[in-house]
Amino acid sequence: MAQLISQQFHTALSFLLKKEGRGAQSRLSTQQKIDKGYLNGIIKGRKPGSETVREKIASYFKLTYEEMLILGRQLLEGNKAGEVDAVDKITLPMSSKGKEIVPLDKAKQAAKEKAQHLTKLIQKTIDILGSGTEASQVLTQLINTLHDSMMKNEKNQEQRDKLAVMEKRIETLENMLAKNKKDQRKSA
Repeated sequence: MAQLISQQFHTALSFLLKKEGRGAQSRLSTQQKIDKGYLNGIIKGRKPGSETVREKIASYFKLTYEEMLILGRQLLEGNKAGEVDAVDKITLPMSSKGKEIVPLDKAKQAAKEKAQHLTKLIQKTIDILGSGTEASQVLTQLINTLHDSMMKNEKNQEQRDKLAVMEKRIETLENMLAKNKKDQRKSA
């Protein structure tokens, strides 16, 4: 699930940055005070990005986090349906200044309906959790288990990202060492 959310967010982000044009990544980083390297990792798909940062990114595009995920899902579904370019399915026109991106009414309506559905589900969950019944205990355990699993997956992804960076650094150092040895042989 976490991977799916990450993929949806990444797809929407890539689409929106492309629509905004040249310099969008730099403007996003500066305006939302997100480290450029961290943002680049999110854009390249090497890092999932924290939920806080994802919310900042969504707000930059004048979208909610949920709308961003819905956009990503729609783009992914468009690509699965065999469309060459999902941009034909969902168009987010820019203002004349090129900075403000506003979803079309259909996308807004779909996002609003999804948000209302999610709100109803949350309210039902709150009702069950507050009931003090056996069902509330089971649901609490289920939520805790799912949350722990998500956190472990996120932590594992962070560790894999760190490992990949370390492997690249080691490779660079090995290359530098080999070059130095070669240079020393030539000079001797």
